[in-house]
Amino acid sequence: MRVHVLGGGYAQLNMIRRLKELGHTVIVSDYLPDAPGKADAHYSSMVSTFDAEGIQRITSSYHADGIITLGTDQPVLTAAIVAGQLGLPSCVTVDQAMAVTHKRVMKQALEASGVPVVPWACVPEGFEDEVLKELIPPYVMKPLDSQGQRGIFKLDTIEEIRAHILQTLSFSRDSEVLVEQYYPHEELTVSGWVHGGRLTVLTITDRITRDTPPSIGVCFAHRFSTKHIAEEAEICVLSHRVVEAVGISEGPVYIQLLKGERGYLVNEVAARIGGAFEEYVIPAVTGLPVDDLLINAVLGEFPDPADTYNPNGDHAWVLFFFSRPGTVGKTGTVGELMEIEGVLTARYLVGAGDTLTPVTNATQRAGYVVCAAPPERIDALKEQLISLFTVQDENGCDMILPIEEAGR
Repeated sequence: MRVHVLGGGYAQLNMIRRLKELGHTVIVSDYLPDAPGKADAHYSSMVSTFDAEGIQRITSSYHADGIITLGTDQPVLTAAIVAGQLGLPSCVTVDQAMAVTHKRVMKQALEASGVPVVPWACVPEGFEDEVLKELIPPYVMKPLDSQGQRGIFKLDTIEEIRAHILQTLSFSRDSEVLVEQYYPHEELTVSGWVHGGRLTVLTITDRITRDTPPSIGVCFAHRFSTKHIAEEAEICVLSHRVVEAVGISEGPVYIQLLKGERGYLVNEVAARIGGAFEEYVIPAVTGLPVDDLLINAVLGEFPDPADTYNPNGDHAWVLFFFSRPGTVGKTGTVGELMEIEGVLTARYLVGAGDTLTPVTNATQRAGYVVCAAPPERIDALKEQLISLFTVQDENGCDMILPIEEAGR
């Protein structure tokens, strides 16, 4: 079979390699010439994953049997459009894909089904103050169709919204932005698989974030299992309501929840495997090979996760490392990290000579490590990996920002 993978970044690497292991021919499209997944593909193109017309052309020219993406939101819509046009299998329709990739459509779908969300409004440049009269400051402003925390700001006044709106719009194809009432919270993520309209919740994790004002919510780590596991039943019920609201009947789902004084509110939902290397974590802690499930689905076989779902009790950490500003003089090696029992994957994303700027979004990671172990060993493993991950400046000083200081 020939499979067209949308995106060649680190989030897609494991999928690309798994496709090849299974004997499939892999085509990778990514607008970046040096996208790492292209080196592992049989064929590649410079077409952007946002370009549905270009992706259709590439999919047709290679006679692909399926089109796939994971780890990033926006290509889900492109894949659904192209699959519909070419008669290829897809987990979601175009309308469903819009509901999980465009925040206005998403909020409308959730509210129409009574799913709790923060108060919100959409505004263009030059908006009237009256449009935001129902929202109590501070505000959170976001692009309607982006991800990775790009263009997201926490702002105290309408004047600050006006001052930042063009920057937020620069990360969007829409002419409006989303403005939400800020909700003090902790963040959780739910990863699941839907089969025949029924959701199986696979993992519930704590999303540990840092605010770098005016930017907000850059993720420094995912912790499984959540410290809110006593509320698992409530979280699962809400997650089922989210899936019903956006109409997904097959495939992966990824839901972000906010826990605060009003209880759990839904932040976002996506029809994909999560971008925090859930394709490593989920098999390690549940036995469920989510990459294989997704491959089967895009080739027309919609699997039941109950066949292989078998939690083993292990816990996991996904550690995202960010650096202070400066020029990198030296890094550690991936080899010393991968030698440690329990490490599932690791990578340095910076090297000697790179100049690093202040952290404002998730694209500025210096590297990552993903690990899993029994609960009695997992925190010691995490601390060991944090101590070993090394990025130093030209004077030999540590540049890594402490993960322990992240979180709310």
